[in-house]
Amino acid sequence: EFGVGASAETIRGRSDNIKSGVFPVTDSTAIGVAICWEQIRYRTARRLRAKVDLVLAASAWGVLDPDIGVADVDRDDLVRWAEETTTMLRSTPGRLARLVGAPVIHANTVGSGWSQDGRKGKPPMLGRGMGDSQIVDAEGKILARRPHTEGEGVVFAEIQIGRTAPEDEIPKEEFWTPDFTEVLKQSWHNGGSYGRDYYLKTARPHRSRAQSE
Repeated sequence: EFGVGASAETIRGRSDNIKSGVFPVTDSTAIGVAICWEQIRYRTARRLRAKVDLVLAASAWGVLDPDIGVADVDRDDLVRWAEETTTMLRSTPGRLARLVGAPVIHANTVGSGWSQDGRKGKPPMLGRGMGDSQIVDAEGKILARRPHTEGEGVVFAEIQIGRTAPEDEIPKEEFWTPDFTEVLKQSWHNGGSYGRDYYLKTARPHRSRAQSE
């Protein structure tokens, strides 16, 4: 299981964090920031909505290689995960732009790399960054895009920086946008639990020892 013995402990943010994600750059211009899963949360759009002139977003969304496989996971499930992640990546920047009322520049990782499974005794997994970095205007129109099949690179586009009336409404009762499917929900839960355990049991003790030396 993930999160055994540690998942109930609270990991507090730093006191100097800018929780709004809004960074003024001039007297009349502000940039909003959204990292990874924040892009598919309505509360992210709510805190940036009509307050920023541009959103800078970044993520490391990827999928697991279905041919290498993952212990105890059916190959068809891995293929479905890849398909749903691809759909989510293509739609998320545009949806966020329409909810916020500002252009979005989103950079995502590309390329392959091995990682731990997170479950004791399980073999490592081969992950692939899905790419699909995009630049979209405030109406959600894709101005530039680079799919993972093109590898590493840079996307360019001319954009009109400035906030506009948001195209889409934010539902009052919903937390995640429709991009958050059941498959991605499982990924969020498992990855988050493992990351929490690793931080509490390995990273934080190591940092504490280093600071005391």
